[in-house]
Amino acid sequence: MLIEFSVSNFRSIKEEQVLSLLPSGRVRKAGTEDRLLIHSNYKQTETLATAVVFGANASGKSNLLRALEALTVMVQEGHDSAIGEGAKAYVPFRLDRLSRELPTDFYIRFIANDGIQYEYEMSRDVDQVTHEALYAYPNSRRVKFFERNEGQLTSFGKKLKGDKQTIARHVLPYQLFLSKGAQLGLEQLVAPWQFFKNHLRAYILYRSVYDDALLQGIAKHIVNDDSQRFLKNLCQLVSHADTGVSGIEVFQEDSELMGLFEGRRRYQIKTIHKLPYSDDPPISFDLKEESIGTRKLVALGGLILRVLEAGDTLAIDELDQSMHPHLTRALIKLFHNPKTNPHRAQLIFSTHDASLLNDQLFRFDQIFISERSEEGITEISSVSDIPNLKRELPLEEWYLTGKFGGTPSINQMALDFDFKPTEDEE
Repeated sequence: MLIEFSVSNFRSIKEEQVLSLLPSGRVRKAGTEDRLLIHSNYKQTETLATAVVFGANASGKSNLLRALEALTVMVQEGHDSAIGEGAKAYVPFRLDRLSRELPTDFYIRFIANDGIQYEYEMSRDVDQVTHEALYAYPNSRRVKFFERNEGQLTSFGKKLKGDKQTIARHVLPYQLFLSKGAQLGLEQLVAPWQFFKNHLRAYILYRSVYDDALLQGIAKHIVNDDSQRFLKNLCQLVSHADTGVSGIEVFQEDSELMGLFEGRRRYQIKTIHKLPYSDDPPISFDLKEESIGTRKLVALGGLILRVLEAGDTLAIDELDQSMHPHLTRALIKLFHNPKTNPHRAQLIFSTHDASLLNDQLFRFDQIFISERSEEGITEISSVSDIPNLKRELPLEEWYLTGKFGGTPSINQMALDFDFKPTEDEE
């Protein structure tokens, strides 16, 4: 479970911006309990099941999610990254000279699959990791596992067991101790590292290449699921979304390399259509023959079902892309229903779809607004921080009229294009 994430000096984000999934005390709990998650080990720490970021194009809402993705990838690969690899994720704010020379700072607070709450901090510049630290709350009290800073020896807390000093000597300046320690036998670091490796999923720049990768992963999951529960759930989702699809089949593609290179094995997904008013056998189609919306639903719906199944945290840019607002709303509600979300999965996403703004779907503290200042700096705020909010506030109307900010300022008068042919063209 993700509790809080913050980042500074990353792309359009200059000062620290916070995405907190802690509920605000200014929002009444009554009637919104289904949008809150409670972990049995930390019953006083409720978290939000979903969070949505609105904002104009180029306001920086995607950069907040990109920062989460960047941290995830760096921790996943931080044990064997080579010189320069981690620098790909170092994209500082570039509109002033000082920021271009400062590290990017990440902070994340989460509950891993071992049921323990952790805080992880990491800072890096183009050359190296300048700061890294991990703290745990095994008994609701903060305990230091390790801390390292540029030019200093790594310091350890008494609670971290194992041959940590030897491992620390093998961590290169551009690598992460959390990742290296988890790989080299420090058992207490395995669960927090696996949170990034297996349970924090970030899908940004959601395009066709991502769709294909997702679909291959979904197909493989169907093939390997002996219970067929996942396939049943996916068929139920797609068939009840007015797509005309009544079922899904998965076939392994023929290849001379099959069996030699397991990692290259590919699968083909087919959709099944029943013939209306006929007893003839159903007809199958290649998924690529379906509409973009149906293909997107299979890819994204399959991903969401896997996240709900595992209790993971999913961050995705432009959730509503190529989907009807009613379908987007239905997918969000899966996270708000304890029956369909028994393992405390979370969804964080960005969107332009203002029709999602209503208090029947989101609490005020689930809604974040991204704005860009005249200096090109992204600022993220929660609607729950706005003074004098009332429950009956018309959220969609206020957002579209710019009362929350986060809407584009378009000079319609300046869009006076010249399409008249010149004398030479005539």
